[in-house]
Amino acid sequence: MLQTESLSFQYKQNSPLLNGLNFQLRAGEIVGLPGRSGIGKTTLAHLLTGFLRPSAGTVNCDGASFPGKGYCPAQLIFQHPELALNPRWKISKILEEGNHDFAPLLKKFGIASQWLDRYPHELSGGELQRIALIRIMNKNTRYIIADEITASLDANTQALIWTNLIAWAEKHGVGILVISHDSNLLQRICHRIDTSFLCEV
Repeated sequence: MLQTESLSFQYKQNSPLLNGLNFQLRAGEIVGLPGRSGIGKTTLAHLLTGFLRPSAGTVNCDGASFPGKGYCPAQLIFQHPELALNPRWKISKILEEGNHDFAPLLKKFGIASQWLDRYPHELSGGELQRIALIRIMNKNTRYIIADEITASLDANTQALIWTNLIAWAEKHGVGILVISHDSNLLQRICHRIDTSFLCEV
């Protein structure tokens, strides 16, 4: 279980953005997190994946704190995948960095073999998002925090991504937190909707 206890966070000289939040994401569960912009959803995503440290409270993953080094079992997927991919590496190297057994996923995600010899700037946003996902779809990932990952993509690409990601997560017992403004998407794919820290939904 990925969980927070009495989690609080504030940026310097600002009011607390999160205050005493208790949150749980179980293995194999898909949880939706809606809410208006600026309310702290992305900040929570960063806290759940170790990019930020809480001002108070704790974040635990399967009963332990995050490892100081090495692979984090809770992985964050950004809305803009180009921010997470090394622009100097070819796609093949990017995939090999996180997932040495990525070949079976290429066809499922509609990735052509010639893409592997390209650089990130040579692919579209939807293509890059599929690469970013495949990179973290490995045996060490136990939880995926998906922050508006299909918000700017066409309907066909959205369906391709969610269908394959959910199938993989169900097979491997991986929990997914779906952060999105799209209430229809959340109702369609999530087991439950979490509104515990939202002031306005």
